[in-house]
Amino acid sequence: MASDYVVTIKTLIRAIITLKKAHESYIAMSLRGLESDELLNVRDGIVQRFEYNFEIIRRYLKKTLQSYYDRTELHYRKDLFREAYRFELIINPENWMNYQELRNQTSQEYYESYAAKIFAIVPQFVIDAEETVTRIQKLEQDVDEPKS
Repeated sequence: MASDYVVTIKTLIRAIITLKKAHESYIAMSLRGLESDELLNVRDGIVQRFEYNFEIIRRYLKKTLQSYYDRTELHYRKDLFREAYRFELIINPENWMNYQELRNQTSQEYYESYAAKIFAIVPQFVIDAEETVTRIQKLEQDVDEPKS
């Protein structure tokens, strides 16, 4: 992902919706009995969508922590998730660290077992991602509202 790519909250929402729809399509296709090669191609696309979603959410969390909480010393991703939890931007830092680990594994080498693991966690990832976006939106709305 290019470093000058600007991630917006709308980008996050669209990406999550696309991942969710892709996962639902896979389930529907598997129930219709499509060939395994077709399903594997769709699953691989879902893995790529997970990777993309994870990266843009991570970037937006970092930007949010820097902008709203002056947290500029986020050199390690585990620190990012701990701080996001501390400021109530995420619910479960262990889930996010697990997503990070799976993301790291697929970026180093692609194995069927990693793809299967990622596919299995997509429903929970979508729940966590949607909750994170909701929390960020609330923060942005609260900060942007005029004080009485």
